[in-house]
Amino acid sequence: MHRVERGSFKVAGKIDLTNIASVQLTSVTQNPVIEDYMFELSLDSADGQKTGEVIRKADPENAQEQPIFRPLTINITINIEGRTHDLFIVSRPVSEKASESILLSTITFKTDK
Repeated sequence: MHRVERGSFKVAGKIDLTNIASVQLTSVTQNPVIEDYMFELSLDSADGQKTGEVIRKADPENAQEQPIFRPLTINITINIEGRTHDLFIVSRPVSEKASESILLSTITFKTDK
């Protein structure tokens, strides 16, 4: 992954997303995150066409596990077959106030089959 700007990462360059139905992410934090975060997939730039999104809900304040791993699935909601694209992940706190850095430990592309 290549960081483009705060909260935006280029995941892959010129990738063919034919038959890809969703992207699974695993987020990791050292401490509980007290606000919701939005994760979006965009094509060709961080502010390009959005293909899907998911909200990572805030952690319970009494979360005992550390580090904290949370699986996320972003369903691809538009038809992008037959073309290659650069793929970006954009994340931001829903409330615009960030309390904790969120890392992504895995990214998995899932087919619809």
